[in-house]
Amino acid sequence: MFIITFSKKIVTLHRRIYFFYFFPLILLSQEPSIAILSKIYNNSTFLLQKGVKVYTCKVYGVVTLEDLFFRAKADNQCQKEIINLYEKRVNLKYFAFFRLKEEQSYHINDKNGRCIIYSKGETTYSEELLKKGLALIALHFKDEVFDYVFTQAQENAKIEKKGLWGTKIPIVCKSYYYNRL
Repeated sequence: MFIITFSKKIVTLHRRIYFFYFFPLILLSQEPSIAILSKIYNNSTFLLQKGVKVYTCKVYGVVTLEDLFFRAKADNQCQKEIINLYEKRVNLKYFAFFRLKEEQSYHINDKNGRCIIYSKGETTYSEELLKKGLALIALHFKDEVFDYVFTQAQENAKIEKKGLWGTKIPIVCKSYYYNRL
């Protein structure tokens, strides 16, 4: 009888230790939450609403053509190449408007001040931008979950010469890629 009671106390003690050990980790891990996409500004910036909180969010892990455009000096060759691409392929300029819908709910994760938007099941919007050649992987990007997927998407777009990879943009905008906003 004593042994059974003693072992139950140990098991109960272990459960409490595990709870206090793992509970903070559970609080720190971020499950995707639901947010309403209120407004699409361009391919990289959105207005989101989570409950009563409304905030502007940029896509996670990538530098979009819009980012490069705004980093470049006015009337620069980089800006001209981006304008040229968007004039030839208007659907790329408005990719976000075709892929995402305003006033629709999406699973969102906030990470490092940026948003991971799950646009198609487990596929992120950032990954879709990379596949279309509308973005580059952000400089010094390190993420265990997305590193491989983003690299594969970018390499496939490069091989197929999609979006920016079929133009001079990687060459003429190189210095602006290294500048931070």
